[in-house]
Amino acid sequence: GAVALGPNYVLQDALSVYLDDIVINLTVAAVAVCVVTRIMVGSWVSSLIIVVVLVIVDIEVLGTIYLFGYDFNHITGINLVLAVGLAVDSLAHITHSFLSSDGSGDEKCQ
Repeated sequence: GAVALGPNYVLQDALSVYLDDIVINLTVAAVAVCVVTRIMVGSWVSSLIIVVVLVIVDIEVLGTIYLFGYDFNHITGINLVLAVGLAVDSLAHITHSFLSSDGSGDEKCQ
């Protein structure tokens, strides 16, 4: 069969592989975050809230990529996976601080 080798087609096969790998990496990261935060924070509800916020962060990163007109490629995929790592650290600290402080929910938020 014919093979297209123009500048627009060179990375087309690689993009389909990257997309599959990125989806797998994000899924594994979400499951790992849920399990590890359950162990470290001690609450399933808090772990699920952290995972939901991570999904929202990735949606915002995808929206920013689209807004600025970047193409989805391996570099933007790495940025999605890195966003999980950067966001989970602060989310886990905030959740742990909230759960370990004394008082009602409103008092904890102040």
